[in-house]
Amino acid sequence: MLLSMMAAVLHVAATGSIDGEVPRRSRIALGLCVGGAVLVVGAVVATRPDIGPTIERARPWIGDW
Repeated sequence: MLLSMMAAVLHVAATGSIDGEVPRRSRIALGLCVGGAVLVVGAVVATRPDIGPTIERARPWIGDW
């Protein structure tokens, strides 16, 4: 499922790639987005916030999963 989601994002991000070459603007935008996501994940891992109270408040909405 993750692979299909990544393929969909890459398909949308590669606008104008009709000739088989992804435009530079799209590659830069995708690189910035991936870099931002890596920084956010790194910050969460580094700070290790306590998400227990948040999960407990969300239990009625995620209890059926």
